[in-house]
Amino acid sequence: MNLKGTFVNNKTIISENDSKSWLISKYYGEKTGNSFFLDIYETLYFLERGTLKLSKKETFESIIKKSKKEILDNFAVFKNLRSLGYVVKTGLKFGFDFRVYPKGKSPDKSHSKYVVWAVKEKQKINTTELTKAVRMSLGLKTTLLLAIVGDDLEVVFQEISRKEL
Repeated sequence: MNLKGTFVNNKTIISENDSKSWLISKYYGEKTGNSFFLDIYETLYFLERGTLKLSKKETFESIIKKSKKEILDNFAVFKNLRSLGYVVKTGLKFGFDFRVYPKGKSPDKSHSKYVVWAVKEKQKINTTELTKAVRMSLGLKTTLLLAIVGDDLEVVFQEISRKEL
């Protein structure tokens, strides 16, 4: 599928109906009113694969340069989870980098299985922040995955949970 879109405010607007239908069937993007958007990670994913052309000559590299510094790390996490067959959506409104849905399940019809917090391999993690993240994931009835990203963008996932003693 060759996609065409316009990149605005860290989202890509997709206008072709055939493209929208295909993206929806694969659980990419989000419909808002009459508009259909890809988030920044989905945009980068399709740009890297060579299946998305943006109207303003934006490229993978130009988007990375304009974005926050952790964009490449988060993209590595997104790409890794998508390659494993999971449906991945941003999780910012819940305080996480991503929400992850079971393989092949619609985010509209199922509950997220995981929430993901991406960190650099040598990053120090504040225990208070970690405790908050675990509590938030429990409140959302999901499992917290710590995505540890190396300098080579290799990703290792660690499941974090609370145990009663």
